[in-house]
Amino acid sequence: MDDEQDQRNPRDDDEKKDNEFDENASPTDANEDDETFEELHLVDDEGAEHLFTLLDYTQIDDRQYLVLEDQNEEELQILRLEHDDDGEEVLEEVSQEEWNAVLEQIGAEFDEDNGEEP
Repeated sequence: MDDEQDQRNPRDDDEKKDNEFDENASPTDANEDDETFEELHLVDDEGAEHLFTLLDYTQIDDRQYLVLEDQNEEELQILRLEHDDDGEEVLEEVSQEEWNAVLEQIGAEFDEDNGEEP
């Protein structure tokens, strides 16, 4: 057996921007023991900064959705991750249909993770 070490480097949160979304990591993977979630600082169209907690995310039909809690207003937000013309990540509001689909998907994922049948 080789003594080679795994060349894959774990995600270094200190080097990651506060609002950068890592699509390959579950928000609870790194923090499962202390049940803390990733915080995101987002700026709205008027330039005001808001602090959100990333609660979960999911993918539906090649679109990624983030489930966030606004720390100031304590309200749930679901936003769709898109890319602008420059390739930068932007978050867009979702329709009521998308909102419902995301909640249904997350519920199904939760049931699956807990051994329940859909």
